[in-house]
Amino acid sequence: FRRVLFRSPELFDAAGRRIAELVGAPAALVTSGGSGALFVGAAGAATLGDPERIAKLPRIDWPRRFIVTPRGSRFSYDHAMRTTGLEIVEAGTRAEMEAALPTAAMVHVLGTADPTAPLRLEDCVELARPHGIPVMVDAASEFLRRPDPYLARGAAMVVYSGGKYLRGPQSTGLLLGDRRWIAAASLNASPHTGMGRHLKVSKEEIAGLSSEEHTSELQSRLHLVCRL
Repeated sequence: FRRVLFRSPELFDAAGRRIAELVGAPAALVTSGGSGALFVGAAGAATLGDPERIAKLPRIDWPRRFIVTPRGSRFSYDHAMRTTGLEIVEAGTRAEMEAALPTAAMVHVLGTADPTAPLRLEDCVELARPHGIPVMVDAASEFLRRPDPYLARGAAMVVYSGGKYLRGPQSTGLLLGDRRWIAAASLNASPHTGMGRHLKVSKEEIAGLSSEEHTSELQSRLHLVCRL
């Protein structure tokens, strides 16, 4: 038995780099389940790494205080995003989304609803990009693929469950995506002091999701899924 001491931020960073490398994403953050990933992703979009805004959550007193989602994408877990203080509005047409975006912090897309949504992921990305806001896809109930299809289609962040198809520790999740947005999200999570500190991921869970044994198995399954 060998005892190794380390700082939690260093463990988060190392695990994120390892998982990002494995799945082919720019950056990754281990979270407390898919719900925790939804929360910190939305919090990062709302606060943009600003310490004053992070401290104010969930009292959002600045203009961009909405999440826009295509009509039909609401689901029972979106309260994880609303907990940040952001409000969700639905858009059924391009005109409706364009009208809502000037006060939006983020666009949310439910991955399983995207094929039949009135606004597809590409539409959301096209409309959100001029406003400089991210599009986050909830794919918690889906297989993780390499390359990630949602990132390839322009999403800035994608949420996965660590305990479902990844078969990692049950209470873990993953937030994958653009380095800027993953960094902003991480500032709202433990070990930082923001609103998401209570959504802790233990060192044991981080090690379990990013361990050599689990990532080797995950890599084998990613190759299998990508061939299907």
